[in-house]
Amino acid sequence: MRDMNLTNEQWIELYSDLAMVLADLYGGGLETEVAPNGDRIFTEYSEEKFIEFAGDAEYCLGQLGFVKAGEES
Repeated sequence: MRDMNLTNEQWIELYSDLAMVLADLYGGGLETEVAPNGDRIFTEYSEEKFIEFAGDAEYCLGQLGFVKAGEES
């Protein structure tokens, strides 16, 4: 398959969205909590799971022919 080049912003958006889908599908979703400043953030456990799913998502994107800007093969 031919490389489909993405900007860094597109790459981050795609792998983040796909990681959330994988978390919902295989991990039962990710829990959040309210930080002292009022922001909604992942719990420590969910942050770790998101990182794992993000790695899986990046692998899937690469297998589908998506390439992050500056990393063309």
